[in-house]
Amino acid sequence: MKTQAPAIVEAANGGSDVSSSSLEEDVCTSALEALQHVCVKDEICKQVGIELEAASLLLGQLPCERSVPVAKGLSGLLRQLLGSDDFKTLVLGMDCAPILTRTLSCHSQSPQVVEQVLGALAAFMMRLPAAAEDVAKAGAIEITTQLMEENT
Repeated sequence: MKTQAPAIVEAANGGSDVSSSSLEEDVCTSALEALQHVCVKDEICKQVGIELEAASLLLGQLPCERSVPVAKGLSGLLRQLLGSDDFKTLVLGMDCAPILTRTLSCHSQSPQVVEQVLGALAAFMMRLPAAAEDVAKAGAIEITTQLMEENT
């Protein structure tokens, strides 16, 4: 199965001609969302992860400068992919937890992004103690607690 995942994620970063010519931000976020809905089985998640070069491209696209819709789309796709144990294994050791924690902090005022990032962190930690340790070391627990206190 060959997908357009790498081109879509690269377009979300504004790093290709596709983004500037044919994929406006709303189309790009729609494409990310569609890709998220396709990744429903472990084998698909693993294949998309491999095509994304073990998700390094996806993780690299989550800087704080991302717009809310793009950050939500990228985080949502990552959340879906992290539901796969094979995918988690691919991204373990790739600074997934610090990147997600930074994204959570940068977009703390956006409930849509916060929901996707927290879901991605939860999926990453599920059945993978090393990932849970990475999440704790990255400070995600403190930021999550702070967000919960601010929003009660």
